[in-house]
Amino acid sequence: MPGPRGEEAALRACFHHPVAGDLVLDRDALTCGKEPDQEIVVWTAEPRTPSHKGLRVLASRTSLSRGNQA
Repeated sequence: MPGPRGEEAALRACFHHPVAGDLVLDRDALTCGKEPDQEIVVWTAEPRTPSHKGLRVLASRTSLSRGNQA
């Protein structure tokens, strides 16, 4: 039964990205009890791992392509 913040489902997956290389990421999906068909999905990497560094590289490229606009 979901709590006040909804249900959580976790999964670990491996990806290969042409810029970031091999990434091992944890997928967290949060759903709301009132809208179970909608999810917020977040992919994260363990701190201080090559995957974490790869995500930081991708984030910096995204920031640069947007001209550092918030």
